[in-house]
Amino acid sequence: RDPASFMQKLDRFLCQADDNGLSVLPVLYDDSDISVLDTPEYADLSAAYLGRILRLYRSDERVYAFDLLDRPGSYSTELLSASFLETLFVRAREVTPQNR
Repeated sequence: RDPASFMQKLDRFLCQADDNGLSVLPVLYDDSDISVLDTPEYADLSAAYLGRILRLYRSDERVYAFDLLDRPGSYSTELLSASFLETLFVRAREVTPQNR
């Protein structure tokens, strides 16, 4: 809901992990968020947010990988999770990863 604050916190977290010799696997969405995020009013914002994060950190050595959706199907109906997960993968594939 506050992209600038989230980005600052994520970068601070990545710096702290790096200071301790760790690479991390950030979780970008949790299944409990789907009912809100998978609505027309948030769909475009969510896609833009995902793209921004992936573009910014796609070559960052501190990031091992991204978990796009943690625990699909555990909070919402599996159908909703599958639909949202498919949308996430489509959006993520739009951001071409750079080879490390």
